[in-house]
Amino acid sequence: MVELDPPVHDRVFAEVSHWPHAVVFAMCSAIANGRFADDALRFAGAGLRDSSRIGASSPQLWADILLDNREPVLDCARAFEAELAALLAALRAGDRTALAACFEPGSRWRQALKPGPGGGRGGWGAGGAAPGGGGRLA
Repeated sequence: MVELDPPVHDRVFAEVSHWPHAVVFAMCSAIANGRFADDALRFAGAGLRDSSRIGASSPQLWADILLDNREPVLDCARAFEAELAALLAALRAGDRTALAACFEPGSRWRQALKPGPGGGRGGWGAGGAAPGGGGRLA
């Protein structure tokens, strides 16, 4: 079991859960509001289904969670904005090397993510809590 102080809990879960949900909701909304939304439903493959799975979650629940943990989530958003800006700059410039360099840290991190405890699938123990409450991970 791992015990986290409330501020650490809020920051960690903003990073590994709350902000990723916001990003996926935004990605799904961009597709849904796009010119090819119907075609996207027909032609989407396993990659989009896998990466967008959490976008089917309750919008009301996730609005509450993000608002309850607003400042850590905004910190994650700022870091994401910086990464996205670098990626877009490389893409606009047609710079393959810079674009691949933008992908490298994320790819290495994702390859290190393993299933099971401590690898993205740890569960809340009996002392689990909502944002701001800290908690224990089993």
